[in-house]
Amino acid sequence: MVTKINMHMISVIVPVYKHSGFVNDILDKLTKDIYPSREIIIVVDEPDSATKKDIERWRDVATVIERGERGGKVSALNLGVSLSKGDVLLFIDSDVQIPPDLLSRVAEKIKEKDIVDIRKEVISSGFLARLVNLDYLNSFLSNFISHKFNILIALNGACFAVKRDFFNKIGGFRPTITEDIDLGIRASEKRGKIALMNPGVATVAPTSLKEWYIQRKRWGTGGAIVFLDHIGFILRNPKAWVPSLLLSFPSMLYIGLSLISDSILRRLILAAIILLALRVPLPLATIMFSSITLTISILEKMLPVIISFIVWMGLISIIARKIKWNGVGLPELFAYYFIYSPILLSLYLISFIRVLITRHKNTIQLEDWKT
Repeated sequence: MVTKINMHMISVIVPVYKHSGFVNDILDKLTKDIYPSREIIIVVDEPDSATKKDIERWRDVATVIERGERGGKVSALNLGVSLSKGDVLLFIDSDVQIPPDLLSRVAEKIKEKDIVDIRKEVISSGFLARLVNLDYLNSFLSNFISHKFNILIALNGACFAVKRDFFNKIGGFRPTITEDIDLGIRASEKRGKIALMNPGVATVAPTSLKEWYIQRKRWGTGGAIVFLDHIGFILRNPKAWVPSLLLSFPSMLYIGLSLISDSILRRLILAAIILLALRVPLPLATIMFSSITLTISILEKMLPVIISFIVWMGLISIIARKIKWNGVGLPELFAYYFIYSPILLSLYLISFIRVLITRHKNTIQLEDWKT
């Protein structure tokens, strides 16, 4: 139950580019939420014909700003903030499905906090979407760990809330590709009080590999820029990002296990061979030696992979059941570990190298994105 004592006014800001997405559903749920102190601001860039029809309906319940040309997401968000009056800013992407009591829950969660990171799941509509959903689960777990240290290393801007005073204190959104991650790290640098809201909202995943590649290329490029902008803070806080690396790219566990298992396994098998050689006839010892050395070479390659996959799979499966995260099964876990995460890691590493090389030339641009 929401009381009127010290009630925050929540300004909901929804950026829209061309397609209206779930805006009709978002507005329907926001206007039916029992939380009374709210305003809704929608900034629409280059609306398509269907969105143009919806705009007139939105004007009845929200302030609608229609821009004929694409101003970019950061521009739309900052414009929405400049027009808002609330002391709490709630940002919702147009491709997000929200619960009917979102405002009430945000108001309750942000009482003693500066910024609220909201759990995001993927609306599963295919195998790729389920892999992305698993990716979001790893991000959620990473943020859950980093929140324990009051650090927000990977804020997902699809839906989150921040107090206006704190938003102004850290300088609002900067014109960068991943403005949400940048804002989250600056919030951490200013020691903002961070909360994680669970359960949360659902968002749409890319429907094709091409869409996925374009999105992750943007995230990789923007993430590299943010990393270099805040490299000192990030390197001083490995407790916040090391778990994220291991969760998001679990095949990295294989590297560590390989370094350990090679030496230990060799010593154990060598000891066994020596003992066997002393107790059996020479011809039999020769055959056994050949077989065992072949087994060693196979085990050295496979054992770290098998162990690291089993450990990661068991951990993620248990956590997913515990927090009721849907769409996590053996096929998804197998494909994520052996295919999805190595490809994603390679994409991010290549993006980082490109940013590192071209950053000083001020030539970092994405043809499909405008801040």
